[in-house]
Amino acid sequence: MRAAEDTVGLYKSALQRFEGTLVSHPNNRDALLHCALIHFRLMEIEVHKFDSDFGRMKRATENYFQRVILVSSGADNVPLLQYAKFCLFCGDFEAAEQLHLLAIERQADDTEAMKAYAVFLTDMGQGEEAAAFYKMIQLVEGRKREKAMESKKYIDLSGNREGGGGMSPSKARNWKVPILLTRANVLLDSVEKLTPDNDNFNNFSSDTFSS
Repeated sequence: MRAAEDTVGLYKSALQRFEGTLVSHPNNRDALLHCALIHFRLMEIEVHKFDSDFGRMKRATENYFQRVILVSSGADNVPLLQYAKFCLFCGDFEAAEQLHLLAIERQADDTEAMKAYAVFLTDMGQGEEAAAFYKMIQLVEGRKREKAMESKKYIDLSGNREGGGGMSPSKARNWKVPILLTRANVLLDSVEKLTPDNDNFNNFSSDTFSS
């Protein structure tokens, strides 16, 4: 019991310091993210103590997550994925899924985001849907290896070490679209972006989306 109380005390002490940082730097990404994560952790530890005040704690945590997402770059999916975990903890499965999908849309080659979503789908008992994303991960990682080899060859030949730009994010989604269709669209967009000339594309799409 004493150890748990000490842990909570340390978390609250750290939280005060991060919140102090936000007084002078309200858009500091790291401070906002740490505040969100500490609030989340305190809820996990003390959820039984906050039953009567759960709504207030939830709103405070969501506020920090939403703020850090606003100030984060489009290539920074950590806040989105952590927010998805929090939504899952609160039982808001639809919001958690939308955050996972948004992370993949924002950065089509983020295999960590894909893995997190595949785990989410597995936990939701949707193994077949998860398998499609695991297959997508294999394609993305294969494409990354190919690009790395091509880049190395180019550097060896020219000595030019300047890299190209990253993947552009896909267009914004209308989240009123049924979630199954949204999943399919995200997979399809990712395949089209990452393997536009891949001979395996037609096989992949027909295997994945066939009824």
